[in-house]
Amino acid sequence: MRNICDDEIINQFDEKKAAEYIFSPPKGTWIKKGYGKENIGVSFTTKKSLLMLPFLTILIIPVIGFIGTAIVYKDIIVSFIEWWIFLIPSCILLGIILFRLFGRIEIIFSENVYVFTGLWKFGKKKYINWESVKNIFEVRSLPDKDGNYTSKLYIEEKKTITIPIYGITDVKLDFLIQVLKYYMYKK
Repeated sequence: MRNICDDEIINQFDEKKAAEYIFSPPKGTWIKKGYGKENIGVSFTTKKSLLMLPFLTILIIPVIGFIGTAIVYKDIIVSFIEWWIFLIPSCILLGIILFRLFGRIEIIFSENVYVFTGLWKFGKKKYINWESVKNIFEVRSLPDKDGNYTSKLYIEEKKTITIPIYGITDVKLDFLIQVLKYYMYKK
């Protein structure tokens, strides 16, 4: 079991870099203003997620074939077995791939400030009292034997809000942290 002492806390604010990100966001990030609200967002799309599409296509073709066979022959046992063996894992994999392709983290500044993590309109909202935000930082676990690590973004206010980071690039994560810190110091 890992404790917080084993993790690396990344907490640097660079005003010049933040201003650069605001005027020219990196690919896969955005700052949208309008209709009384501002959105700061990061997409989960990476090159690795695009490589999952051919695999998904290869997986779905047999599922469609099995379902078609069950419909033609009206074989309930075959359709029940194929449902559990092929369709449910395919749906789970499809959800993961769609999340990797179209998922996003958005911090929306309107009457209520909140963090949205999800896919299109489906996801979680965590409300923030922006006036009482004290700190924004990332905690990165120590790398495993393959050099991979996990990251979480923390927004400290009266309560600490945790945002898990699902495989976004370091540039996108740095954009999110720098721009949020800029907004925090600007308030």
